Parts: sequence; structure tokens; C-alpha cells
Amino acid sequence: MRHGKHAPAFQWKGNLIYDGDVVVARFRHDPDAKQHLALCDVRLTPGGAPRVDRWDLSWHSGCATAKLESLEARNVGEGLRLAFAATTPDQAYTSDTQIDLSFDRQRQCYRFETASSLQVNTFPFYSWQEIDSAKFSARQAFFPYEFTNILSDSYAYWAPVDPLPKKWQAFVYQNTEGGWSRVPQHHLLTPDKYSIHLPAGMCRLGYVDDPGGNPCIELMERVPAASRCGLCWAMNDIHLYINTTPLQERYRVRYALYQFTAQETAEILKQAKGYVYTDEERALYDRPRFHHDGKSNFSCDFETGYDLDQPDDNFRFWMCAGDIRYAAWVRGEGRGGGRCLKQDTPRQARVLWQVESTNAPVVQAGKRYRVTAWIRTQALKGAAYLEAWDVDCNFPQNPPSSAPGRSEALSDTADWREVAVDVNVVRGAHLSDEVRGKLFVGKVAIRLVHEGQGTSWFDDVSIREVGNASE
Repeated sequence: MRHGKHAPAFQWKGNLIYDGDVVVARFRHDPDAKQHLALCDVRLTPGGAPRVDRWDLSWHSGCATAKLESLEARNVGEGLRLAFAATTPDQAYTSDTQIDLSFDRQRQCYRFETASSLQVNTFPFYSWQEIDSAKFSARQAFFPYEFTNILSDSYAYWAPVDPLPKKWQAFVYQNTEGGWSRVPQHHLLTPDKYSIHLPAGMCRLGYVDDPGGNPCIELMERVPAASRCGLCWAMNDIHLYINTTPLQERYRVRYALYQFTAQETAEILKQAKGYVYTDEERALYDRPRFHHDGKSNFSCDFETGYDLDQPDDNFRFWMCAGDIRYAAWVRGEGRGGGRCLKQDTPRQARVLWQVESTNAPVVQAGKRYRVTAWIRTQALKGAAYLEAWDVDCNFPQNPPSSAPGRSEALSDTADWREVAVDVNVVRGAHLSDEVRGKLFVGKVAIRLVHEGQGTSWFDDVSIREVGNASE
């Protein structure tokens, strides 16, 4: 297709937007208002693959306007206008949204220019005594409101079993200082990933580094002017917020979704500055990472942490829960004299280190895996053990697919001993397209548990395939 030669022929039919005979996007709404209004499988270039898996159009948080009240679609010149109104189920909030779809001849991509407003219909507190209450403070905790969430397509959530690398290796945005900032695609708690402050005027942000195309969001108006955005920790979606004030009754945003050109991307990457980690942050985030053999076997020797200067699709990292003040990654006390995990509890306490839910290691479903760890104890009045189980990877927030299996427990004083749990990964998510082929994936969650009073050490965790799963 030569520059400027594409002639769009937009149509609206059966909640689908067409350009000729190709579906550009699908409009989704849930009659029960349990899911957000959204455009799904959004294409940004004629003939190109979908670049956005889901673009939520409802206002979120305490004002989830997901109940569709009216919908109108009509052609306007060479473009298409989609207008709809939505409310919360209790009618406390109303949002009106208009999307003008056009073809950007300069960029040779579609442009979805969106104007959306939120109207507060009722204020749920009736006296100053109520406004001073904890309930009002809890309500204010939902501010600022999230006016959209954009989920990128094919973000390699299932790496490393999925052979496709994550499409976008970086996120960029225009910062309050007038320059470009670059957020790398590794998956630790990068400080500027969750509360990105944006300038009050027009600005752009989006994903970069994929030759197949890079989605761009241009913010043109926000009332009030201040706003921010945040990235999912796995860098698969962009959350956009508008700062609000308690006495304001109406909020408004205007933004556009389109695609950076290759030239724009190159220029942005030249200018963009990355986050500079302090020595303290590097020490804090230096948690051991899982290595894999390119299939579905993992090892974590507790020696190698993340390289914060490099992208990494393998975002399986350890998180701590319980009496975390008694836990530390220490050097010189591991099995071979290297680093290990140590819990030293002067009183009865429980400490857990875990990889589970969304950051659990991904394996091929239909197989049995043996999870192993090495444990040592000293004067432990209690127990130290390993737990592992199959996570329902379709709905990681749900209960485990299987009850956690528990290894042999060590107590009193015991030298290094390897313990194991076998996990059958029976259920899995089905990934299938022309690149991946047929592939079923699952997840194995792991916990290292210390209970009681005394000292325990953990080292060298591995996940190995040992056969086919048994029902």
C-alpha cells in the first residue's frame, strides 16, 4: 500500500466496525454490567494484525459505568462515529462517550479520537459528620478515577513456554519536565511504573520497540488537568487516571488511540531517558530469578538476580508474606557457600516466600512436575517445608486447581536436605494461532514456608518434568 492511497470504507454491523470486509474492532458490552464496555481486537493499520486486545471504555473504580444505556453508530464523511451512554447499576454515575474513527493518511493508520465525560448524579453522604467518617475516606481512596485501560495484544504472558517474545520491550511517555521517559519491560517493581505523572497539556505515551507496530495514546484534554497513568506489573496494560476533587461533579477527557510511525519510534527512543536506579533499589530488587531450558524446566539457584538494565520476559520472582522482618537473602550461608534465603525468628512466627498466581512459573499442561528445594534448620521449634500446586492459569485469582502439596518438614537441627513435591498440571489455557501452534499451558505455584521459633535456610529450587499428569 503506497502512502496516502488507502480509501477507508467504514461500516457498523452487528456491534462490529468494518473497513471494507475487514473487522477493525469489536464493541463489547455485558447486559449484567459485570464487565466493562470495551473495543476488542483493535486494528491500528489497514490489513495489519490487531494491536490492542482490549480497550476498556467504562470509567472504573467506584464509578464503574458498565451498564449500556444507549448506542448509536453512523458514518460521518469518510469516518465513523460511535456514541454511547452508560451508567453504574445504581445510576449514581453516568458517562457519555463519543469515538470518531478516521484514517490518518500521514501515519497510514486508524485514529480513534475519543471524548468521554463522567457525571456524578448522587453524592452518597448527607452530613459533615458522615463526610468526616472513615467511610468517606475509604470512598476517596478510589480517586483518581480510571477513565480507560488499554490491554496490548500478545504480550507473552505465558513466556517462556510460549515461543513468542513480548512484543513491546519498552513503554515511553512525555514527562512533566517536557522530555521523554522510557520504562524498560522487566517485571520488578520499577518505581515509575505505577504512578507515572503526566503534564497537564497535550502529551503522548505508548509501547515501542516492536517492528510490527507500536500503539500510541495522545492525551489532548483532561478536566481537571492533572492526571497520571500506571502500568500493570507485567507491562501488559496501561491504566489512565484523571485526578479528581470531591466537590467536582463532572469530569472530562479527550484522547486518541493510533500508532507511532517507525520514524517517530526511532526519534523517541533516541531522546527517551530511562529510570536511574539507586544502589539501595538495586539491592532491594536483586532477588533470585528462575532460569529455564527453553521448554518447561526451571531452576533457581538463588545466586543470580535480575539485570535491571536488560528486558526480561521471564518475570517469575519471589514475594514475601508473613513476618517478613525475620527473613533475608544472605551470602556465604548457602549450600555451596553462596547466597540463600534465611529466616531467624526469636519467637513463634510464620514467614512465606512464594511465586504464585500471575507470577508463577509457566509450564506445559498435561504433565507431572517435581518441585524440589534444599532446606537446613537449626534449633527450630516448628517446621520448614516446601509447598507446590497447580494454579488455574485461566483465572489466577480463583482457588488453586489442586490443593497445595506439602513436602517433608524439617525441624530441630538438620543439615541440608532436598525435599520434593509432585504436581499434576491437568488444566491449562489453550494458546493456538499460526505462530504458536496448539499449546496448552499451566502454572506451578511454589511456597517456601518457615513456621515456629528458630532458624531455617532455603536454597536451590527447581521444577522438572517427570512424566504425564494423572487425573
